[in-house]
Amino acid sequence: MNNAHYLEWMLDSLPMAFLDSHTPAQIDIRFDNEVKYGNIVTSSVVVDSEDNDKIKTIHEVTSNDAISASATFVWNDR
Repeated sequence: MNNAHYLEWMLDSLPMAFLDSHTPAQIDIRFDNEVKYGNIVTSSVVVDSEDNDKIKTIHEVTSNDAISASATFVWNDR
């Protein structure tokens, strides 16, 4: 899979209402392992903090019980 899929999977873990009302101010992403075609992929997200109208989310994409990519997003209200 190409790197664009990892970002899509991370954003898919957030509700549409959140995505409609926030924009990413900063994205730090790390690609660790390749996801091969046919693998089962899990995307998870945790809201880490809300500070000064900014929300931080931490994302992981896993495949075969290994982290394939991780990212931290800092969001601004629209």
